[in-house]
Amino acid sequence: MTDELHTEDLALARAAGAGDTQAIASIESRYFADIGPILARIAHGTASRDELEQRLRERLFVSTPDRPAGILGYAGRGDLRGFLRVAMTRAALNLVTRNGRDRPSDDDLFDAIPDVGDDPEVRHLRDRCQAEVRAAFRAAVAALTPRERNLLRHAFFDGLGIEALARIYGVHRATAARWLAAARADLLEKLQADLRARLRIEASEIESLLRWARSGIELSLDHGFEPEPGAPSGQSVGG
Repeated sequence: MTDELHTEDLALARAAGAGDTQAIASIESRYFADIGPILARIAHGTASRDELEQRLRERLFVSTPDRPAGILGYAGRGDLRGFLRVAMTRAALNLVTRNGRDRPSDDDLFDAIPDVGDDPEVRHLRDRCQAEVRAAFRAAVAALTPRERNLLRHAFFDGLGIEALARIYGVHRATAARWLAAARADLLEKLQADLRARLRIEASEIESLLRWARSGIELSLDHGFEPEPGAPSGQSVGG
């Protein structure tokens, strides 16, 4: 996570959250090309792309009496593209899994990892080994403790930050942060071991898959939807 405040991105996000049509159009023209791959990975034919894109726009740019526009959760930490990839992934996953299920599955958690890689070779490798990587992730999650699984579900799927996790568990925020960091490290360690046992590919290719998973998981945790003190109030885009 970087301490640098991305002031231009923050101003653009606040303007879009306030309903500025030019700001919304600017965000869509710059970043909405990322939606297609996200929906292709998550939607599984549950709704048309046009329908899901429209619902994502509503989540990101429209405030309701129950929640502010999701874009207002951006606090200027990290670039806006990274925040939006996490936001789009989480919102799309919530939209396509909400019917009939209240709790995300381990496959949903795998789908909640945002696609942060632009390397076509890594993308091809991930697609080629998708079944094995998904199975390894499922096994790694199953091997976690119940508390670790729930912490990761809250962080990845619900977009809860450290303060919210601390309130849920009735502990100090430093304890919640330590628990979440340990859960992330344990997940990655188990994923690494399972991938090495499951895949018969070059060690360098396994490392590429692990870097992709690590980057996506860290980005998802770094771009939680609880704003910093003094930033606009926001909730999880998918909530």
